[in-house]
Amino acid sequence: LSRIDDVTIPDVSKAPITLGLLGLFLMTVVSGLMPLVSASMLLVFALGISGCISLDFAQKSVDTRVLLAIGASLSLGLALQKTGLADAAVEGLMLIGGDSPYLNLILLYIATIVATELITNTAAAVLMFPLAQVMSNQFDASILPFALVIMFAASASFLSPVGYQTNLMVQGPGGYKFTDYFKVGVGLSALVGVTVVTLVPMVWPFY
Repeated sequence: LSRIDDVTIPDVSKAPITLGLLGLFLMTVVSGLMPLVSASMLLVFALGISGCISLDFAQKSVDTRVLLAIGASLSLGLALQKTGLADAAVEGLMLIGGDSPYLNLILLYIATIVATELITNTAAAVLMFPLAQVMSNQFDASILPFALVIMFAASASFLSPVGYQTNLMVQGPGGYKFTDYFKVGVGLSALVGVTVVTLVPMVWPFY
């Protein structure tokens, strides 16, 4: 019964068109007809032409902070590789892990978690994959468990707002602080970590 200002009822008349375009987008990407980025751009263009979204709404949806964070993290990851710091990191991890491939797998997971919280998931995966190659060659083991641990760890960014795009997207609107992510994410990060390092060697063994 109270007055609510600046509230508009959603227009659902374009919902069938939107769902149809989304279905075409998914089929195009899954079938491999177009790369994900190209198909996404084409989907946005089709949504604009059909009137499902406006150009003004599309422009406001672009978060420049997220784009800058992704670009900066990729540059940092490339710099770490070019300067040889990545090679030094491999030597340090294997010095701690010794001759145990499983212990080195755990250390690689922890290192990837730390990296993905600082330079986003894509850059962390790019940075850590050479470590997986070196470790697998050192132990004459399959690269699959090392690569998959990196894949899971790089995607398990729960401890900071800069670790993943969606974390950064909700920080401003949600009014979250940096410490809020750590408080909620530390338990989830530990749970995912234990699950990954336990199951990956079982499903994809070293030898």
